[in-house]
Amino acid sequence: MPKRTPVPDLVRPVAVGGLFFVLGILIAGLFLLENTRLLMKSAVPANSNTSAPADLFNAGVLVEVDAKGGWQMTNLLAKEGADITITVVDGQWTAWEGVSPYTAGAGSDYVCADAMPAERCVEPVPDFPVGTLIGRIGRQILRIGEGSHFTVKRSGLLMLRINDGDPGLHDNAGKLVVEILIK
Repeated sequence: MPKRTPVPDLVRPVAVGGLFFVLGILIAGLFLLENTRLLMKSAVPANSNTSAPADLFNAGVLVEVDAKGGWQMTNLLAKEGADITITVVDGQWTAWEGVSPYTAGAGSDYVCADAMPAERCVEPVPDFPVGTLIGRIGRQILRIGEGSHFTVKRSGLLMLRINDGDPGLHDNAGKLVVEILIK
């Protein structure tokens, strides 16, 4: 009978750890798939009081955008070729509390790219006024201000924010309520 070589003590923990690693990857993948499915299915913002997806072709959806937040999810999937109208319906904000006036999304007169090379600016859209409402769908940047209409170039989730660099969000104040209508 051949002599059996014992398994070194270092191999067992690696084998058990590898098993847990693989199980962790599988569980994370399942959560990712489920969350993606839910995002793609839902056309209603998470903070909406509606339990069923809204008919965005007949009624707008209201979304709140905080001046202190960076890119904020609307949980709205905009399909390629869709026409979207975004309008500020309530609220005011400022990109520099105590210095810049409050506006309903129009921002200030300061445009960073007019004062220095755009690559040195920290605003997401350096050639658009600081404090203005902006959005994006994937890589498509939306210059919104108090309201705008545009056609979606590529499908993706709609995100909104104030046109202010992330390092400067701490001195912002206020919120806007915007209506989003997709046709």
